Amino acid sequence: MASLSQLRGKYYARVYLRQDGKYKEKIIPLHTTDRSIATARLKEVKRKEKKIKQGLSENLAAFQKKHSMQSVMKKYIKDCKQRLGKRTIEVYECALEHLCRALPNYDIEDLKKDDYIKILNYLQSKFNTTTVNIRLRAVKTLLLWAVENDYISKMPMKIKQLKQEKTLPKFFSPKELDAIYKQILQNQNFELCSIVKVYENTGMRLQELFNCQIDGNYIHITRTKGKKERIVPLPEENRHDFDIAKNTEHTHSWISHQFTKYCAQAEIAPGKSLHSLRHTYALKMLLKYGNIYIVKELLGHHSVTTTEIYLKFPMDYLKQIFETRDKDNQSSEKLDKLPINKTVNQIHATLQKYSA
Repeated sequence: MASLSQLRGKYYARVYLRQDGKYKEKIIPLHTTDRSIATARLKEVKRKEKKIKQGLSENLAAFQKKHSMQSVMKKYIKDCKQRLGKRTIEVYECALEHLCRALPNYDIEDLKKDDYIKILNYLQSKFNTTTVNIRLRAVKTLLLWAVENDYISKMPMKIKQLKQEKTLPKFFSPKELDAIYKQILQNQNFELCSIVKVYENTGMRLQELFNCQIDGNYIHITRTKGKKERIVPLPEENRHDFDIAKNTEHTHSWISHQFTKYCAQAEIAPGKSLHSLRHTYALKMLLKYGNIYIVKELLGHHSVTTTEIYLKFPMDYLKQIFETRDKDNQSSEKLDKLPINKTVNQIHATLQKYSA
């Protein structure tokens, strides 16, 4: 007979179904944390238990509350807005909109293994491999959230990322940066010039400029992509640029679009964006310290494996690219004099101060 169980404060009904001569336990979410409500719903399960055990599995859904994909997505996005950045939310909303187009009129409880092929075929008909993988990751996070919040009992499908060739980081050479700054200054866009300098010399992601604060010679970044707070040194000559950047009234979208426009005017090869400044910073720091673990901390990567992509560039090659730039940078000279271990310890100690 069906029985009541509780897991993490939520109630479930346990039903044992006979399959291939064996009894298999079936857990049915009752969608409540109230014991009196759960008890009432358990009675409904017991009334239909006989039909379920006779193999009429379609009756199992009769006492499970149905949730449309759209309704679950709205609740998921609402939850995401409390912990994720605006740009990430926009990416998720776009991906989940395409999920609904691939599977129209679906309740989330109706999802099954074969639906992955439908989703994949739809996305591949619209987007390139990189974009398809971004959309698939968003779908996966939605389904994991749905399991965690008891809309479904388990992942209905295995979502696999498509294989694609790994590309090297796209960085700007000193000549390219000079050409970009020249275009920005010729258009007297002095505010953008300061903003770009901050990104170039700190390696921050686009959104992180709006989620950081300064303390002495360091920038403390509080909300990051990987939810890992970090600090990065701010060169002394860029302190004024940082003040200008932090007081900007422009959005991250405006900054990105303006930068892309000046890249085009500077005749930079297509494919490079504001994020390429982060790649440029990473390579310069790798050349400066010769230590991948320092670069990992500065970029805020969870694993050094992510950072190792920058090791694919030979150091001699990087020296040829960057040796003519920043020779007179006094702030850099000061950092160069610090032993590598001392630099890492300094980063950790400062971050500990903020975490305390």
